[in-house]
Amino acid sequence: MIIQKPPSLAEMLEDLKFDDEEMKEAAESADEEPMQE
Repeated sequence: MIIQKPPSLAEMLEDLKFDDEEMKEAAESADEEPMQE
């Protein structure tokens, strides 16, 4: 069994920043066309 060490705070912040960018892009594209799930 492999135990992953928890991500560092810096890595978590990078992930949040990345996710935020993704959310902004998704929101902008959602305005143009309906999202298909």
